[in-house]
Amino acid sequence: DGHRSHETTPMIDEALKHGIDLFSLVRKTTHKCQPLDVGIFGVVECRWGDKCDELADIGLSVTKDNVIPIYLEVRKEAMKPTNIVSAFRKTGIRPLN
Repeated sequence: DGHRSHETTPMIDEALKHGIDLFSLVRKTTHKCQPLDVGIFGVVECRWGDKCDELADIGLSVTKDNVIPIYLEVRKEAMKPTNIVSAFRKTGIRPLN
């Protein structure tokens, strides 16, 4: 979104070293143009609800002791390459490679 904290010299150098083109997204439009907002967080939210229901069905619940491992499992399911590419397509940002 163009905020200075997101654009550090080491980060820019690292991106350029790996052939990654950087550009800033328009502020206040993240709900429409940021791939994670458009195509990943919704999957995480939906899958989180499913996981909580699955646990409840067997008499378990999310606790402070298991919330992180459960979240990491849900996030891994959402962050599949097909979901990521789809999120970029939905925003009109298409990865070139």
